[in-house]
Amino acid sequence: MVVTVDSTVNETISEEEAALYDRQIRLWGLEAQNRLKHSRILLQGVTPLSAEIAKNLVLAGIASMTIVDDRVATAEDVLNNFLIPHDAIGTTLASASVQRTQTLNPMVKVSATSSFLTDGLTSKLKDYDVIIVTTDSFKEDLSFWEAFDHSVSELTSPKPLLILAATLSCWGMAFLNLGNHEFVAEQITSKKLSGPTPTCVKSEENSKTATTFVKMVADYPSLEACLNLRWPSAKSEILPRHVPKGYFVMQVLRRCPSNTSPLTLQHLKSVWKDVAGTLNVDESLLTDEDFLCCCGSSSASVNAILGGVVSQEIVRAITGRGAPHGNWYFLNGLQCTTTVEWLPNSAISP
Repeated sequence: MVVTVDSTVNETISEEEAALYDRQIRLWGLEAQNRLKHSRILLQGVTPLSAEIAKNLVLAGIASMTIVDDRVATAEDVLNNFLIPHDAIGTTLASASVQRTQTLNPMVKVSATSSFLTDGLTSKLKDYDVIIVTTDSFKEDLSFWEAFDHSVSELTSPKPLLILAATLSCWGMAFLNLGNHEFVAEQITSKKLSGPTPTCVKSEENSKTATTFVKMVADYPSLEACLNLRWPSAKSEILPRHVPKGYFVMQVLRRCPSNTSPLTLQHLKSVWKDVAGTLNVDESLLTDEDFLCCCGSSSASVNAILGGVVSQEIVRAITGRGAPHGNWYFLNGLQCTTTVEWLPNSAISP
């Protein structure tokens, strides 16, 4: 569910906030900005990708951001993450990133806390509206992702929105689980067709068409349902050749030992042979180019692009404006492509 905001909060925006967020208010309206202003964000994992997401959301005007990561900041983190200052080496990544994140927008409350253990995770997540988990060590943290996804599913409504994202060299992915997500979709119809339905909340007309905004609901599948797809599949109507290649690359990466660094083309191809057999799909679905995007050093461009896309979808989810495009996003920086898909599938209804 999207974050609910009482209509009376319209009066709480100060002149300073109105001036700071003027462009955004003109773009998506005062109600949407209020939803952002009252959104509490939990950011698990300080990575180059999460730095991009944090920057975008803090500038957008959320209520608060709690950063979680007990790992110790190193010289490499300083080089790859613009939120980590040079004098923070030796401190935790969470505390090291607070100062620069706060500087982006003094109106947003930014804090750091110790890492969440999977035990008792459900009770700790209920205080947040959006939970973002990022990683640059895909296999190592996948079980942690599943723990978050399971814990969120056990919460009562309204449940927090869950976003899982990762980048590796020139490859990136994001998974969204927004539960039963309510949103307002735009529909353009001819005036000759039937009039607006009872669920319509607004209509704008010109000489030939009518633009109608309709309340709808998208039912997001769990991470477990997505990871356990096999073909032929009763859970999904999508044929393997129509599944984004990034999904199969992800299945390969989750089976690579965490101590395999750096990844090589030959190693990924050997793992893919076993994965293809397990999923019951043809090995020819992936080529060498699909694997090469996972080999090499971190790409600042990939982090910036995927961070922007994820941030945009989070804002869209919080405000409830615009139909969602899918629950999986896959980015291939070598091919300069981003693929969006519903997996296994999604039921969108009025």
